[in-house]
Amino acid sequence: MITSEPDGREGLAAGEPAHDAAVAATARHVRAVIGTLRTLDLGTTAPAAMYHPGEERTVGTV
Repeated sequence: MITSEPDGREGLAAGEPAHDAAVAATARHVRAVIGTLRTLDLGTTAPAAMYHPGEERTVGTV
């Protein structure tokens, strides 16, 4: 249900406490995952546009 606040803001009505707790737990998990991803050093990783599945690229000689 959409509610209208006295100051003109609109938002979702407050849900049941169990639902709100599940949403909060999911948000914390997403933030934790994003925090972990931000710590990765991807400086030498090629952009996705450079990736072509199925193409073998060999470096060096045999």
